Amino acid sequence: MDLLRALLPCPGCGRRPSGPRGACAACWHRFVVPPPPRPSGTRPIHGPCVVALGPYRGGLGRLVRAAKYRPDRRLLRALGTELGVRVRRIATAARPASSAWLVVPVPADPRRARRRGLDHAALLAAAVARAWGPGATVRPGLRRTRPTRTQAGASDAVRRRNVAGAIAWHDAVTLAGRSVLLVDDVLTTGATARACAAALHAAGAGDVWVAVIARAR
Repeated sequence: MDLLRALLPCPGCGRRPSGPRGACAACWHRFVVPPPPRPSGTRPIHGPCVVALGPYRGGLGRLVRAAKYRPDRRLLRALGTELGVRVRRIATAARPASSAWLVVPVPADPRRARRRGLDHAALLAAAVARAWGPGATVRPGLRRTRPTRTQAGASDAVRRRNVAGAIAWHDAVTLAGRSVLLVDDVLTTGATARACAAALHAAGAGDVWVAVIARAR
């Protein structure tokens, strides 16, 4: 299946074969590999520090949509690996003496995950942790405590109400003072990320960073 997918057109340009990563080499180096414009690669959103490969538009936006809606596991793994390298570099520079991090995927709505046949954030988190190395451990301990509507197209206020109190930490591992990296595919308004960060802090987590393939703002 992966071999056949490699022969399909690249979702970034639509001309060359997608190759083993899910995107041709030209698009990969143009849209994914270049470092972010800000030297630190980070941007605060009322608390959490955000690391992203780039903006959710143009070529990177096309790659994210292909990875998410086809869905393409190869492309998700490749993007997650690149994101993990980026996060490791930034975290090491910012906190060289920090202890091991927990890598936590944003919990998917079970109905939508079943419909798509894939949990994007969980797959990304696994790839991020592998690329980071021994300093990171995946722990999918966040859970949805009630069904939520899809966030696509909703306003900031609606998004906040939709996820308010809908996410909690359900895991035997203690978070007391631990540094956590929250992983998702796209950051739009930050409503879901803030709800997850609130749940992590309520469970005792220390610093919470957010890592996404792309951010919409």
